[in-house]
Amino acid sequence: HHSRTRMMEEHNRVLSPQFSYLLTPVILTTLLTCALLGYAVEILTLETLALHLSNPPSFIYVLLNTYLVNPFFYASISNFCKMVYISWYFSTVAHALEAFYFAYLCRTKLKLGWMSTLKWFSMVLMVGYFVGWRIKEMVDVQAKEEKKRMEKKAS
Repeated sequence: HHSRTRMMEEHNRVLSPQFSYLLTPVILTTLLTCALLGYAVEILTLETLALHLSNPPSFIYVLLNTYLVNPFFYASISNFCKMVYISWYFSTVAHALEAFYFAYLCRTKLKLGWMSTLKWFSMVLMVGYFVGWRIKEMVDVQAKEEKKRMEKKAS
């Protein structure tokens, strides 16, 4: 019984996410983008953002109008604010759905404990598939190993 418990602890340790997974340029960019979208919608509010964008001396005005609003939204502050709003809520819902799906895989396919699953859930909730693919990869490896075992058993 003790060796089984030890084996489960080791299984959870090996398959638990590492903080270092978040330290890639793509993931850091995703984290920053989501944080800025959340800040703009939930804290700054879109009305204040629109005010900053239409006020020339502002740093935000210069930065966003030069690099985002003019090139991508044809100088329409209203369209830009709508896209910020839509992007924030879309990413929030998408990441939540991904987090629940990958948590399901952790519990059912990888047989991880609640703490490891919660760690994966939190990381996927923050950055979505950019972390979740690691879970999918582990599930795929496990499925291939299981298939090999079955084929060996059958022969």
